[in-house]
Parts: sequence; C-alpha cells; structure tokens
Amino acid sequence: MSPRRRECEDPVEVEGGPCIAKVVDDDAEGGTRECGRSTVSSCWYGKGKLYCASHRTAWNKSKAQADDAEEPSYLDDMIEVIGTRYCEPSKMKPAEKYNSIKKTSLQFCVQGTFIPEGYERGTTDTRWQTVDELVAAISREDFEYQSSEYIKELQKSFKRDAKRFKTAAQLARE
Repeated sequence: MSPRRRECEDPVEVEGGPCIAKVVDDDAEGGTRECGRSTVSSCWYGKGKLYCASHRTAWNKSKAQADDAEEPSYLDDMIEVIGTRYCEPSKMKPAEKYNSIKKTSLQFCVQGTFIPEGYERGTTDTRWQTVDELVAAISREDFEYQSSEYIKELQKSFKRDAKRFKTAAQLARE
C-alpha cells in the first residue's frame, strides 16, 4: 500500500494533534495563525500534515472545484497538434495500469483557439481533445494537414533520438 495514504480496514479514531491550517486572526492586525483545533483521524494521511475535519472538508471541496474548473468551450481554430496519448497514467487505477490499454481512446493534444460557451471571442490554449471533439470542430483537410505535420516532426525527433542508442554490435562487445 502507498505510504502516503492507506485505506483502513478497521478504522480506529486516534487523537492526531492540533490542526495546522492557517486562519486569519480576529484581531485588528489581521495576521494569520494556525487553527489549533484538535484533529481526530481514522487513517494516517502522511507527510505529518494534520487538519481538523472542517479544514480537510474545505480542502477536498476546493480541490474538486479546481479539477472541474475548465469551463465548457469548443475548438474554433486548430493551430497545431502537439501530441497524442491513449491514457493518462496518473489517473489510472492499478488494475488499469497492469492490463492492456484500449486503443479506442486516442486523444490529441491540440493548440488552438477555444471559445467558451456564450462568448464570441476565444483564447489560445492547449488541451486534450478526443477524436469526436475534433470531428465536430475541424474539417478532414485541416486534420490531415495538421496530423501530417505532427507525424513529420515526430519522425524527425525519433530519428534524432535513435542515434543516442547503442547498436546491437556495440551492446554485444560490452
């Protein structure tokens, strides 16, 4: 199990110590201090950071809001394809990491102009787009041109980087 967070099979509440979350003082100076409320934990959360229940809940809520913060928008003009992926390893469950990856979930890292819903103008941004999102946004000709440029650059970089590897004869001599 991960040392950072362990799921408890048989939770036992233990006194954890004072909460270390920073709060604004009520005095006239408006400085900050540690919350100091007692923390009760049923699991070890790692790195020695202790938070009371209200601060832990607030932190989890703010983290979830940050993950969902990207407002809905659509691709208006694709500038270039920067990369591709079939998965995001940091978001995979252990069972997914150790089994074969479905090749139907191809995504393209696209730089382009994205327009938020309800607005007339967009901003240049880089985002992961599925094939369905690209089909709805650009023409076949644009996609073929942009992807061919990406493949050319990818081939150049593979050829350049392949020179850094040793040949089979060099490996055999060692």
